[in-house]
Amino acid sequence: MRATKAAGPEERPFEDLAADVLAGQDRVTPVIGDVQTPSLVALIRERTLLPGPDARLGRHTTAQWLKDR
Repeated sequence: MRATKAAGPEERPFEDLAADVLAGQDRVTPVIGDVQTPSLVALIRERTLLPGPDARLGRHTTAQWLKDR
């Protein structure tokens, strides 16, 4: 069984997404991305969390998704 990769239509830094989600919860706080800081198991580089070229792209932007939640 092969997994389907899905993503939204925008490429955005993860820290921007996290800041938008927090702001949508009225929790405005600085979110700082540091590509040199390892996570629990791996170093997450700038494009690590982006889908590959075969991903199915959605149409909703982050702003639309947050508004509809």
